[in-house]
Amino acid sequence: MMLLAAQDASSAEIVFRILKSGTQTNATLKVSPKDGTVFNKDAPWELNVKEPEGNPRIFGAKDFDFRANSFSFPILDPKTDSKNIEYRLVYFVCNLEKTWCKRLIYKNK
Repeated sequence: MMLLAAQDASSAEIVFRILKSGTQTNATLKVSPKDGTVFNKDAPWELNVKEPEGNPRIFGAKDFDFRANSFSFPILDPKTDSKNIEYRLVYFVCNLEKTWCKRLIYKNK
């Protein structure tokens, strides 16, 4: 299996949302593979999140919900807007036959 590296989101659709429900504020980062690719669930996925207030947080593959194709986590400050959150996602996709895989990095800023 060949491993390639890239810094783009060409192999997946990435959508970041903040959802407020009562006093709880959560973020969801949904990652959907493009046609002809699948996720490599055994690879070392990583999501680094930096809110304006607070220390950076790191989530790994064990935190990714492969059924929903998303990371979900609480936002520390409920007043935080999605434009104020920085994140860097490292994820892995393969072709359907898994003859090649790519390590991809996506940064929102």
